[in-house]
Amino acid sequence: MGDVSEQTAQRLVAALGEPFLKYVLALPEDKPALESIPKMTNPEPAIFLLTAINQAPSSGDSELDVTLFASGSFARYQPELGGSLAHHIRRLCGGEIGDIPAGKDPVVQALRTVTQDVWPILLLRPPAKGPRAFWMSAISGIISHPGALDAAKTFMADAKLSLLFPEAESIEDVTTMGKEVLGIQGEWIMSSGQGGTRQLISVLDAIIFNAAVVAQLDGSPLTHASIMASLEKSVATFRTLASKRAVEVSAIIGFGGVRVDGERKFSFGDGELRAMLPIEHNLILSESDRVTSVYATRFSVQILNISKHDPSDPDRFFRELQKYAPRIQEAHRTLQRRVDRVRLALLLASPTKDRLLATSQVSRFIGDPTQSGGFSSWEMDPRGPASYEVVEEVGKEAVRWHGLIQAKHPESLNIAMKRLLSSVSQRWDAIDAFIDAVVVWENAFGTQQETTFRVTASIAKLLEPGSANDRAKLQTELKKLYSARSLLVHGAKEPKPEDAWAQRERAIEIAVELLRKLYDERPDLLELPSDARGAQLLLEG
Repeated sequence: MGDVSEQTAQRLVAALGEPFLKYVLALPEDKPALESIPKMTNPEPAIFLLTAINQAPSSGDSELDVTLFASGSFARYQPELGGSLAHHIRRLCGGEIGDIPAGKDPVVQALRTVTQDVWPILLLRPPAKGPRAFWMSAISGIISHPGALDAAKTFMADAKLSLLFPEAESIEDVTTMGKEVLGIQGEWIMSSGQGGTRQLISVLDAIIFNAAVVAQLDGSPLTHASIMASLEKSVATFRTLASKRAVEVSAIIGFGGVRVDGERKFSFGDGELRAMLPIEHNLILSESDRVTSVYATRFSVQILNISKHDPSDPDRFFRELQKYAPRIQEAHRTLQRRVDRVRLALLLASPTKDRLLATSQVSRFIGDPTQSGGFSSWEMDPRGPASYEVVEEVGKEAVRWHGLIQAKHPESLNIAMKRLLSSVSQRWDAIDAFIDAVVVWENAFGTQQETTFRVTASIAKLLEPGSANDRAKLQTELKKLYSARSLLVHGAKEPKPEDAWAQRERAIEIAVELLRKLYDERPDLLELPSDARGAQLLLEG
């Protein structure tokens, strides 16, 4: 029996994570590391790991300190060990190191040689907060590796990949990983909005990291075999990008507000709603503890411009970036419209007005392969809407609504869609949510010379088409709410909190119901301009 205490095991798991410990310490895959570590017959490797993380320099952020220290220490090639420290420890524990697979692509093979030693650090537990994947860099391990120079030379000898660094000096006769290699850089502008100076060494790192992410996007754990196979795809992706052609990459949107449990998935045509995969929770989605489901779709990434890095003109990149700003904005608008339509479909499928499937966007990951760690963003507000499970029946109803929205949604209702989503999930002030919800009414039936009568009468006719008395009662109520909104935006005294909440709830209920009616029962009105919808309804008598 070993001498590793349960407390030490807990410290190791908390700092380095189960996948890394199971690999490096050659622990059984079918048992928790917390159970296996105290039973190690040779405790020295575990004690060494604990000593190592306790020596991490302190900057005040212990998680980040350990990640940076571990990723550098365990990936760095050490000639006296014949490889990285991570693999040295694994050998001491009786573990095997996989063989490098054969292949015909010289760039892939050169990168496999380097990846062979650095890949275990991609199993480390990333920091819980911030751009988690950004810190999982293998650059220190790459630079120190004896195969790095060959990888750099092979990359720059490739007719397509070398286009990423125009006018770069030849490194064919270079003998060390010095400034001649580390100084190779270019300036890129990406359709994702990312860009700037890219160094050759950082691109090699990005290819390896992208291979690791892609290998896990089907829910599989990262292994030696999977990353070696995925490197081939990653290099092919960079060749496509170097030719300024677009590649479709994963876009993962972390939702709060709705849960999808187990293996259940709902297909929305251009994506699927499901539970988080391990890689999404553990690495690529920031604030993942607040994510209750994900919408997985695609994003088109393209290098829009490649130019030589010119330090004598530091403003040139930003001038070029302005030229491509409309294309970058449209790429993100396309993704956001796709996400908003799914969110609207879920909202319209809400089983009751008291159980609205109101989603908030907690986190977003775009698998931009050129960006070490991809491209993550997240909402900073820690609050979120109430979370409800999307059961099978409700999920199918959401898919039905999504089909109607995809087929019939006019651009003239984009404002209504965005304001309704903000009112139910982003506006924490009841008055703000109320105002947003009434904007939905206006967007659906508005004119440039808006009148209270036109908007309220149109909605009343849409929602109560059969009874004149019910229609009159509803219009009276709507006029009061509409008037209250108008008074608020013109500086009137705010209502009591309970009154503001009641106004919010009713305005949202009306907004949801009128969109349901338009998409499901009166799609003919959607074909009309906003100012003609109300006129058409009122002319029907």
